[in-house]
Amino acid sequence: MDFTLCALFYKEPIKYKTFTLSSLQKQPIQDRAQYIKNIYMNNIESLVKSIDFCIENRISNYRIPSDIFPKLSFIIRNSILTEIELESIFNKLKQIDTKEIYLSAHPEQFIQLASLEDSIIENSIETLEESFILSNYIPLKEINIHIGGVYGDKKGAIKRWLDVFEKKIDERYKNLITIENDEFSYSINDVIDISKQANIRAVFDIHHHKCYSIKNSLDFTDYQFFLKAKESWRSDEKQRIHISTPKIGEYITAFKSRAHSDIIDISFVPDWIFSEQNIVIDVEAKYKEIAISEFRKHFKE
Repeated sequence: MDFTLCALFYKEPIKYKTFTLSSLQKQPIQDRAQYIKNIYMNNIESLVKSIDFCIENRISNYRIPSDIFPKLSFIIRNSILTEIELESIFNKLKQIDTKEIYLSAHPEQFIQLASLEDSIIENSIETLEESFILSNYIPLKEINIHIGGVYGDKKGAIKRWLDVFEKKIDERYKNLITIENDEFSYSINDVIDISKQANIRAVFDIHHHKCYSIKNSLDFTDYQFFLKAKESWRSDEKQRIHISTPKIGEYITAFKSRAHSDIIDISFVPDWIFSEQNIVIDVEAKYKEIAISEFRKHFKE
């Protein structure tokens, strides 16, 4: 059994920087390129420190922040940095010794491949392509996304999602994509069905499943869904699941219970997880590295 540290830190002095377009525009035009490069280089240094922290603390998986290179698509589209400048930055990634830490990414949840609007689909693909670029320079093994909205017609939305995935996602990167269930729109059963049609892996988010199940009855137990999702993973790789627990301490409605707690409330964790060995658990809790440290005390290692 392995654990994933998700992106940012709570206590460790490892900080990733970002910027908004507004803050960029406040910089003098002649200083903007250097402003961006400074932030990008800071984030590469933070990635190195994050990997070192994982090694030192026996954490085998690390989820790279979704905006490690903030506004990258905008920077490329508007040629704010030259190709030579970008390549120089990206080559710094190549020099990182990842020390066999398994790297994944989870781009923002606003990726909407099933949208009714072409512009939203194109923006979503552009965001995904930022992670694809990363995968050319570091050993990024998974890019996890949500399916998105249903737009009043779930079957139609699924059909659009599959069509966009098939026709508009670069074939070289499709095998990196994993999809997860959410708390409102797509159950783990939906996601498993989609994963089969797209020939990609399904990630079981247990907290989302519990939220979704408050108002929606499903035909299988969470363990049965775990086993069904497992079929989408190769036998030589560890199945990934997401675990978090409700900040309010109970499951009332999906909306009220969706926020993550500071650490994992062990009372909400299914018993079967403690006997599963061939899994990776993404610990999605506010206290990040502290949450992992506390959570792993409940496992025999």
